[in-house]
Amino acid sequence: LNPLEDTISKTDIERSEDPEAGSGVKYMVEKRLRLKGGEKNLFFGLPEEEYCTDIRIRVLEGKENSLEFKPVYRKGGTRHIRNFKYGIEDFEVFLSGNQIQ
Repeated sequence: LNPLEDTISKTDIERSEDPEAGSGVKYMVEKRLRLKGGEKNLFFGLPEEEYCTDIRIRVLEGKENSLEFKPVYRKGGTRHIRNFKYGIEDFEVFLSGNQIQ
């Protein structure tokens, strides 16, 4: 896990409804893999969140591909706002910047 520093200004944080805005440490899991081109089935799971998913991607031969999982948090509280405090509901999946799930 790599800690990332947040670069959002204090004024933007005060106006933001982003539950991850503000000071603190955020983490990113990064792993480089070499895969042959073609269709691939991948499994992604977070046991502590009781979350898992299978995805199918097409890796292009001779190109660098990136795969990104962005969390979609559960709603909670009196305003029913999505927030990391309520856990992860799902992930949006992006392959080389294009949403695939």
